[in-house]
Amino acid sequence: MVPKAVDIGPDHEFDAGMVAVARRQVERMRMMEWELTGAHPSDVDPDAE
Repeated sequence: MVPKAVDIGPDHEFDAGMVAVARRQVERMRMMEWELTGAHPSDVDPDAE
């Protein structure tokens, strides 16, 4: 089970499985955003906002 942000303290140890799950979730969110906006995440400059 992946802990929620509220459960993670400053000295929390992250293992490879937790990092992999988080990366997959971020990738899913990016793909959903791409489908909604039509702009690929690599086409958008995050510093331009």
